[in-house]
Amino acid sequence: MAMSDLCVLTETSTTGLEAVAIGKPLVELRLNNPSKSTYSLVEKGVAAPFTPVELARALENNTDFAGLVSRQAVEAYLKEELFDTEGVVERIVEIAKRLIMAREDAPPSRIKPQSEASMDWTIVVPVHKDAEVLLAQLEAVAAHSEGQGEYEVYLLEPEGLSEDVLEILRGLSEDVNRMRIPTGTPLPETMNKAAQQARGRTMLFLGPGVSPLENWLACLRQAIEDYGTKRLFGGRIENRFGSLVHAGMVLNPNNSPISAYQNLDADFPDALKERSFQMLDHFIAVDRNFFLELGGFWDKSGGYAFMDLCLRAKEHMGEMDVAMYLPKVRFVQLCRQTPSINIDQDAAIHFYGRWHGVLWDNEDELYAKDGISRMEVQKALMERLARLVPREAHR
Repeated sequence: MAMSDLCVLTETSTTGLEAVAIGKPLVELRLNNPSKSTYSLVEKGVAAPFTPVELARALENNTDFAGLVSRQAVEAYLKEELFDTEGVVERIVEIAKRLIMAREDAPPSRIKPQSEASMDWTIVVPVHKDAEVLLAQLEAVAAHSEGQGEYEVYLLEPEGLSEDVLEILRGLSEDVNRMRIPTGTPLPETMNKAAQQARGRTMLFLGPGVSPLENWLACLRQAIEDYGTKRLFGGRIENRFGSLVHAGMVLNPNNSPISAYQNLDADFPDALKERSFQMLDHFIAVDRNFFLELGGFWDKSGGYAFMDLCLRAKEHMGEMDVAMYLPKVRFVQLCRQTPSINIDQDAAIHFYGRWHGVLWDNEDELYAKDGISRMEVQKALMERLARLVPREAHR
């Protein structure tokens, strides 16, 4: 690092602190599917934010990266990180206490349904605050669900929607069920209420801006026939540029949940394998009765809700293959993760406190299973970025 001119991070790492401490310029790369870290070096004022295209242009223009951050911010950051010990013991004790409490927390109780299942599918969609994203997502649901069984749609509406979004919602058919998310109410709690009222035999929970592609319901129907109803199903999700957002979840070296083969080409061979993972994210399909039996989503899990549900399902069933990744069930994520559901510190403490010692599905195990090295993955990623940057530059 001492020999380098610039340090570039794609997610939060202690490398950032090290770079700042020895006086190296720091860039935090903004990707289309960012990691779920609650800590940002940009917000701390010690790193400059760049997309891959912006960084490429800045390098071509011989940009002075050192001049992009305030020296005062760097000094304050280093003082806070390296020298400020006031109250640190109390903070550590408080976090440790909350981690222990999370471990001992009783899981949610079985939810009693309020209606009988009378159709194939219930599709639950959190309303995105961007009108174009919402409209594209709803159009995709309608276009790609036709002729694959009877279904209903629940839209979960947060407070403070723009007039453009409200106009779209007012123009929808009366067959669409609209549920408000009261201010301060966790999204998982509202998703549980939708499941209580749902009439579909299978619940389909879409993440913000996650849009289905053709034959998604037909592929899910086949998977249910193959694996049964005591399973959770996820799909292959790519972003607008064709890079993987989700192909099952693993743990990176920082013990943070990330997609398997994240940011590689959506058709990367090892992402096309149907298999079990410990966790899934961004989309979950689950039998309604099984979902209610598990107690639904845990409202304390926040943005970890899908992953937490997978872990509780495995705990409930005592099997390793409860969560199934289906590469033929395909989606495109139309936007970055909605800030309103970003993972907060409370959710992170609860998730890691609850599942510490249980999380096992890591990248190295996946690579060993697939017969591929970390170096080969990095090479594929660099080749992918080299193809992608010129394409992004002309959009």
